[in-house]
Amino acid sequence: MHILRCTLLLTLLGISLAQAGPSKENLLGYLAEQITRDPDSTTPYLRRAHTLAEIGMLDAAYSDLDQIDRLGDHTTAALVRGDFLSRQGKLAAARAELDRAIRLQPNNLRAYLLRAEVLLAQGEKKKALADYQKLFSLQPEIESGFLREAALLTEDIEGPRAALALLDRRMETLGAIPQLQNIAIAIEQRRKNYQAAIARLKTFSPLMQSSPFWHSQVAHLELLNGNPTSTRHHLEIAENLLSGRRQTQVSRQLQNELLALREKLKAS
Repeated sequence: MHILRCTLLLTLLGISLAQAGPSKENLLGYLAEQITRDPDSTTPYLRRAHTLAEIGMLDAAYSDLDQIDRLGDHTTAALVRGDFLSRQGKLAAARAELDRAIRLQPNNLRAYLLRAEVLLAQGEKKKALADYQKLFSLQPEIESGFLREAALLTEDIEGPRAALALLDRRMETLGAIPQLQNIAIAIEQRRKNYQAAIARLKTFSPLMQSSPFWHSQVAHLELLNGNPTSTRHHLEIAENLLSGRRQTQVSRQLQNELLALREKLKAS
């Protein structure tokens, strides 16, 4: 009886059980019953919209978002609709929905993040950067992955100094995070400021500095900086540390990089 009821509810919504698959079928049936019991709750509509979008039934998903709108949660409806439209490549429509979400809730973190991604896809780099900056002001302890995107945008728009300043400000707030420092090191290397890149590497923890990967990176930068003695020193340490490690694909790759670095050192 339960299965028959679920099947009837889904059929009335135009949802094919064959398309949904067994696990999604059970979930959709459960959510349909939840909606029947409490039609004024937005939660089951939202869960069902996401589930329907996952199986490619976007028309039905948008219908549930429309119902969320009618129930009064306009921000969530606009936010999720913008996300779905973005995934479909409908960037202008997605941007309009995310603009609406931000007008309704100016401090919504996810809205700025999603709109930044849409703006980037539209080639609106300055506006995307502005959204990232707003995101950081609202959430100083944001994940480093978003900071990487913002730093690269800043480097492209305002230059490497501004990008480095952004990263350093974040590290003052968040602490010396290796992922952020590595982005800064790459920027220093691109502008051929090898000494500054080496100085940043030396801020890493003693544990990280005991790694062959760290010594390999320093050796590479010292060679670029015209210091063969220091290059040789760090290269030998990296080789010795690596020789005591178990052979893996990563260690073999590093070994090849060290051999190539030694050849460059001989030729310098």
